[in-house]
Amino acid sequence: MRTTVLAFLVAITSVSACLAQRPSNIVTRCALSVYVQQTNERALADGIHVRLYQRGQILVAESVTDERGRATFSELPSGYYHVEVYGVGISPTTGSEFEIIDNEGSHTEMVRVRPAVDADSQTPAPGTQATVSAAQLTIPEKAQKEFDKGVEAFSAGETKKAEDSFKRAIQEYPKFANAYSNLGVLYVKTGQQPKAREAFTQAITVDDNFVPGYINLARLAFATHDYADAEAKLTKALSLAPDNMDALALMATTAYLNKQNETALANVRHLHSLPNHQDYAGVHLIAAQILLSQNERAQAVDQYIAFLQESPNDLRVPAVRKTLAEMKAGKQ
Repeated sequence: MRTTVLAFLVAITSVSACLAQRPSNIVTRCALSVYVQQTNERALADGIHVRLYQRGQILVAESVTDERGRATFSELPSGYYHVEVYGVGISPTTGSEFEIIDNEGSHTEMVRVRPAVDADSQTPAPGTQATVSAAQLTIPEKAQKEFDKGVEAFSAGETKKAEDSFKRAIQEYPKFANAYSNLGVLYVKTGQQPKAREAFTQAITVDDNFVPGYINLARLAFATHDYADAEAKLTKALSLAPDNMDALALMATTAYLNKQNETALANVRHLHSLPNHQDYAGVHLIAAQILLSQNERAQAVDQYIAFLQESPNDLRVPAVRKTLAEMKAGKQ
């Protein structure tokens, strides 16, 4: 079942620690295989759901595993992705971000998941609160087809046609959170922010575990400088998906602007501990600014160096090198 969810990004330019975005380079198409295994090595039933996301919470497709525990996706452009895995008997799990590079014909990822209950005690395992509602597990075929038509129309620049298709998908299935989310992105792209906010709010109303909805509402709040609301929405998103890199990066900036320095630093550290954290190197500049304000110069230097190592081609590199040189010369 193909379920593409669109997303929008907020350019954070109001502080010098704005987050770096690496452009997507669509050159070739790749086949992806995702294998799902349990940490207790027990066999998984087929039919486990696997959602594939592109950077920025763009839900590219959804598939289910076969008897080998494999979910497949085809015709993928190069770029950065991660998967979310959920289903009966397992704890919902978000995989690490990975990259599909140009000219890569096939790619394989492995995701290990925990059982939903402890096999001995039959009590919920720690951290296994559901992140996907039952309403999203089964989407009627007619609603799905309308949704897919909307995605194709949006990709072709036919926004009115896309809007009509997403609305028909919702009429067929009023709990279709992904369709509400795509409507929201469409409205953002066409400059209709109030409608976008309403659509994203509907997405989390019909599915209060829908993480992209909270993140997109946070982006809208951030764009209007309502940092308190942005932080509240991101707090909810991270309670559902603690390792979501987009949420962590935006939370670091939002908390910094809210003068919640320890929260900002905690999110930078968490993000830095995850695989492929280099793609969010800009958060080190936030941490450096906070540490300088706390007179922790040595730690600030470490953050600047981490930024240079992780993002050597960033346009801010010359300014960071100049700052480090001035600090070394005792001018700061």
